Amino acid sequence: MEYALPSWLEAASKVLQPETIEILLTRMPPARELRPWKIAERWAVQRPNRLRLLEKDGLLILHKLQEQKRIEERALESAAGMAYMRMGMTEFEIFQRLEIETDLVKATLNGQLGLGAERHIHPRTILDLDPDN
Repeated sequence: MEYALPSWLEAASKVLQPETIEILLTRMPPARELRPWKIAERWAVQRPNRLRLLEKDGLLILHKLQEQKRIEERALESAAGMAYMRMGMTEFEIFQRLEIETDLVKATLNGQLGLGAERHIHPRTILDLDPDN
């Protein structure tokens, strides 16, 4: 099944390989799951080189996008998140209030996104490898 990449995904489409985009489109069609794509776009803008490193780990990128999606959805669906939405706060403001890290490297460093059992890297190493920070 073919999926069209939304035009607003400029950064992600420039950072990630076409093959990766195709896998993500198949597993997370934007028409069905928009949040992972918003996250991918955010990470592509904030940390393009770290996103490329994550992409080299194969399906780990899919896992990290889904993990961050769950974290953000739980925050937005929480009682506090709903109250903040009713107050007119943006998602970003809600994440700040609820101390949800949206930056790829910072989320990994503070333990919000685990490195995965397959990776035994000291968190400082991530920053050393990441010229974006």
